[in-house]
Amino acid sequence: MTSEEIEAILQAGPVATTALIQQLLELAAVQKQQINLLTGRVQVLEARLAQDSHNSSKPPSSDSFVRSPKKRSLREISGKKPGGQAGYEGKALCQVETPDLVSTHAPGACQQYQTDLSTLPLGPVLERRQVFDLPPLKLEVTEHRLHARTCPSCQNETRGQFPPNVTNWVQYASIDTVSVVKSQFQGIRHFNN
Repeated sequence: MTSEEIEAILQAGPVATTALIQQLLELAAVQKQQINLLTGRVQVLEARLAQDSHNSSKPPSSDSFVRSPKKRSLREISGKKPGGQAGYEGKALCQVETPDLVSTHAPGACQQYQTDLSTLPLGPVLERRQVFDLPPLKLEVTEHRLHARTCPSCQNETRGQFPPNVTNWVQYASIDTVSVVKSQFQGIRHFNN
């Protein structure tokens, strides 16, 4: 619509102006519906394009060759070089003076002539290495034995009583014991002593 046409409608009077405004409002309502419809379609198409084998049931062969950017670390840059910092003494595992077990590794035969050396006294210790290890986890079994005693006065036999937490022929001590056994032995029923 040109400016001359708008001026002509304004000079025609309020009825013509009201009719023009009504026409423009109807046109705007139709356009709003079309915009909402098209926006919904764009969202559906964008969601379809964003699908790949990681977030849908599509096979990996249908993935596009566009690589997603590498994930960056959330750590902030400190400005320091990687590794140990100057002045930091650190703490390392140190050898102990009296180990629990000592394993001796002496040669049984001469490397060159294969002469038997097992009966000779040991030479000086050339090198020591220590291995720190946890002992193997072993279940401790407590047997509760029930006894009876006969009263010397009335000859009545009286039986002892088990503690309240001992209710079965065989059982674990507590739910904590069951948790440890299942996590360490992964549900194995028989244990080697």
